[in-house]
Order: sequence, then structure tokens, then C-alpha cells
Amino acid sequence: FQEYHDGLLLYEISNQLVWDKGAKDEEGLLKYFKKNKKKYTWDEPRFKGIAYHCKAQEDVEAVKKALKKKKFNEWAEILRATFNADSVLRIRAEKGVFSKGDSKLVDKEVFGDSEAQPREVKGYPYDSTYGKIIKKPEEMDDVRAQVTADYQDMLEKEWVEQLRKKYSFKVNEDILATVNKH
Repeated sequence: FQEYHDGLLLYEISNQLVWDKGAKDEEGLLKYFKKNKKKYTWDEPRFKGIAYHCKAQEDVEAVKKALKKKKFNEWAEILRATFNADSVLRIRAEKGVFSKGDSKLVDKEVFGDSEAQPREVKGYPYDSTYGKIIKKPEEMDDVRAQVTADYQDMLEKEWVEQLRKKYSFKVNEDILATVNKH
């Protein structure tokens, strides 16, 4: 029972000091990204934008017009408010930073893969993309998952280092030698 209790306690402390903090600490994440920006590079360019499907032909250009000169992080709300505000959904869109292979539509339209066959979305016969090709991350959100994982790793290492400074331990080599002899 004590081992189970200690495991739960370790999990909760790790969650508070490393995993939750690493995922929710926007200021810390941004600082970490800026300090380690050179670490986040790509072998190939990416497409930062949307792949979308429309019910009506006129919405293909209307989407592009609605997003032109707007900030990337505002696009989802602009699309929802402009095209999907009522019960009739006029467009379906996927927003993100795409590498080759992430989306058949992006592969065909942006990366020029003539063999890519985008999946047809029933009721949305008009496909298009909008965005730009970027050679490296422009902002932290372009590589958020990797930055978050790296930041959490750093927090965990710092925490373990603090524990080792505060608490001494000794490995009993004689007992260790008798454990797990499978």
C-alpha cells in the first residue's frame, strides 16, 4: 500500500512541477523558445495555412478575402464567425503548419504532388488552400508541441537536480547486486 501511495504522490508532484507547469506556463515557454530558437529548424519547408472545403464555389475566394492581412491565430474565429455562424456550415477547414504528407490537399495544391488524391468531403465539393510556405518556424506556435516537450524535460532535470542537492542518497551495492537477476 505504501508503494502505491508513494507512486501517486510522485505522480501528483511531477504533474504540478513539470507537466502542467510546462504546458501552461506561456511566459516560460516563450522565453525558452526565444533562448533555443536555433534548435527548432526544419529539413524541408512547411505550409502554414488552411486546407478547406466549401459548399459553394464563391466561398473559395471569399475565405481568402476574409483571411487576407489577418493574424494566423485569429483565422479560426474569423472563419467560424463569417462562414459557420448559423446552423448551416458553409466550409470545413483544417488549420495548421503542414509538412509534406500531412494533408493530401496541401500536398497537391501547395507542394505540387500530382499523385496526391485529396479525400472528397461529402457536401463540400470545392477544395482549396490558403497560407504560405515557411522555411523555418516564425513563432513558437509553429512548433509548440516540441517546445512544450523540451521545456518539460528541462523543468524535470532542474527539479531532479534540486532534489539531489537537497537530499543525499547512497546506493547499497551489495543489495543492488542481488536484485533482478533474471
